[in-house]
This record gives sequence, structure tokens and C-alpha cells, in this order.
Amino acid sequence: MKAMRVFVTGGTGFVGHVLVQKLVQTGHEVTVLVRKKGASSIFGDSPLRLSASGGGTVPFYGDVLDFTSLKLGLKDHDAVIHLVGIIREFLKKGITFQRLHVEATENIINAAKFHSIKRYLHMSALGTSPNAQARYHQTKFQAEEIVRKSGLDYTIFRPSVIFGKEDEFVNMFAGMMRAFPIVPLVRARRASPLLQPIFVEDVAEGFVSALSLPETIGQTYDLGGPQSYTLSQILDIIAKVLDRKILKIQVPIWWMRFLATFLDQFPWFPVTREQLLMLQRDNICDPANFSKTFSIPLTPFEEGIRKYLVTSPK
Repeated sequence: MKAMRVFVTGGTGFVGHVLVQKLVQTGHEVTVLVRKKGASSIFGDSPLRLSASGGGTVPFYGDVLDFTSLKLGLKDHDAVIHLVGIIREFLKKGITFQRLHVEATENIINAAKFHSIKRYLHMSALGTSPNAQARYHQTKFQAEEIVRKSGLDYTIFRPSVIFGKEDEFVNMFAGMMRAFPIVPLVRARRASPLLQPIFVEDVAEGFVSALSLPETIGQTYDLGGPQSYTLSQILDIIAKVLDRKILKIQVPIWWMRFLATFLDQFPWFPVTREQLLMLQRDNICDPANFSKTFSIPLTPFEEGIRKYLVTSPK
């Protein structure tokens, strides 16, 4: 594989942390976009921690909403990986789906074109479509359309729920189970919507492999694990791995929506109105094309969470 200079947005996040490490291990030089306030969120006390340990990783201080900073940061790079996205909005802070999904994508695409960088990998989401009900998915689709019309050598990835050591999904429920045996379970209007969790290591491996696979150019890949589950089944598997006995209390979705109307502006409230809307629909796919193209054996959910839950403090 030819080593590249890769510029990564969202590299300080959950998926980005794993991806950056894999890029470095594969021999690529990586520039990670870092906001000044969050400079230590991935690299510990020093944003050069990975570089100091032998990897070719350096931070670039900028903002995806600032085209000028991106134009400066992308100079002399061979490829761009755009991971930035949000799962909830904070309107008073200007953190919106429109800005962080659509405007940020426009900025990074334009900065890449300014420097004639052709290779571009994009993180989207499973369930994205022009007719999606949730604004999260609507804006993800708008971003995809910008990518498809860009003229770049793009690859788009659409994962289902991603789980791993630093996720906010499995770890949230595991934390509840460790603290108390009663776990709330949102009861959706339709019977048992399905999720297809995929391991963060598998997602990151797909991104890294795509850099050296020209056949992935112009392609969109749906990503999901080898099996789909209801949320109730997911809770049962987490409890099994933790060796906890739990009692699931069903909470009507209308009641959670009512609470979220007043509380989803606070980070500590576990679910937003947008997330409740998405929970009413299946989030599943056929992962065969992804698995075959990238030769990645997909990690089963229980096997994957055992790699980090059983070693976490109880």
C-alpha cells in the first residue's frame, strides 16, 4: 500500500481515534483537525502523543465551519477523510445538523478541490435518504449529495449503530446496569424495530482499506454487523456479558418524547426527540458487499463488547 498524507476531520472522536491509529499503523502520515478547546480530547495531555510513540500524526488547529482554516490545513495532502457529525443538536450554541453535516461537508469539499486533492472518504449514516423523517438523516443525505456532485474520487460509508470501547451507546446501558438492576426500555409504536450494531474496529478497517482500493471510488457502502437485534435483545446481551440480572421497564415512547421536549437540550438527558424518531424504524442492511469488498470478517456483537466491557471497572 502506498503511504499517503491523510487529513482527518473528526479524528478526536470515538471512531476517529481508532481510525487514526490504524492509519498510522499502516504507514500513513496523518493530520488530525483539532479544535483548540478540545485539543487534548484524544491525545491525552499532549496532542502529539501518537507522533511521540512512533506514528506520523500531527494536529492542525482549525474548524470545519471555517473554510479558511481548512484551506490552510489541507495543503500538501493526498487524501481527506471526513468523519465529523453530531447525533444531537444544541441550538443555543449553534450546534445544528445543518451546520455540522451540510455546511461542514461543503467546506471540506471546497478546500480539497482548492488543493486538487482527489481522494475523499465520507462518513454518513445508515437510514439516510431524501425522504427520511429525521432531520439527522435528511442532512446526512444532503451532505452525501454534495459529495456525489463534487467531482472527487469519493467513497461513502453508511454505518448502523457503531459500538466500541468509547461508544455512548453500549457504555450508557452498561453504566445503568452496573449502578442499578432496573433499565428503562422505550416502547416504540411499531413492534420491535431492529438495529445492526457494527464494531468500530471493522468500520475503521474499511476506511483504511478504501484508500488502496480503486474499485471503491464512486461507491456507497451500507455497514452493519453480522446480526440484527431488537433493543431488548441488545440489553440482554449487555447484561449477559456483565453477568448482571436486570429488570427492563417499558416506557411509552410518547412519555419519553414529552420529557425530551423539555430536557433534550441538556447533554445529561440520554435521548433526544430526533433519536426517538429514529428508534421507531429498523436500522438494518445487507453488509455482504462491504464485507466482501474489504475482506473484513464482521465482529459479532457479543464478541465485540466482551473486548472492552469485561475489562472495564465494575
